[in-house]
Amino acid sequence: KKEIAVLLSLGISKLEIFGQFLIEMVFISIPAFVGSYFLAQYTADKLGNNILNKVTGDIAKQIAKQSASSQLGGGAEAEGFNKTLSSLDINVLPKFMIYVVIFMSLVLLVSLIISSFNILRRNPKELLIDNN
Repeated sequence: KKEIAVLLSLGISKLEIFGQFLIEMVFISIPAFVGSYFLAQYTADKLGNNILNKVTGDIAKQIAKQSASSQLGGGAEAEGFNKTLSSLDINVLPKFMIYVVIFMSLVLLVSLIISSFNILRRNPKELLIDNN
């Protein structure tokens, strides 16, 4: 608040201060978006395979239980009898990352406008005196 008060008292316009906030937000969000692309690929792959293993394990148990009760024979529990997926190949498409970047940029812009509005509408003297 005090930095904003000093900038306002030096005659820098509120629009220029808001522009500074916007540039700072962009410089922080670009590395975050780049990092999230690679982290999303890793997380989706691990999470998808964990869920798949849980589901296929439950299905295999259920099929084995049903085949035992229906007396299908010795080969009913074999891998060839009940084909299930063993792994997932998950790709995060750049198209969807662009959607995420656009949506998150809008969220960041709205939050910046809301948080800046209260500070920028006050005069420099109020900002310097305010201890909150």
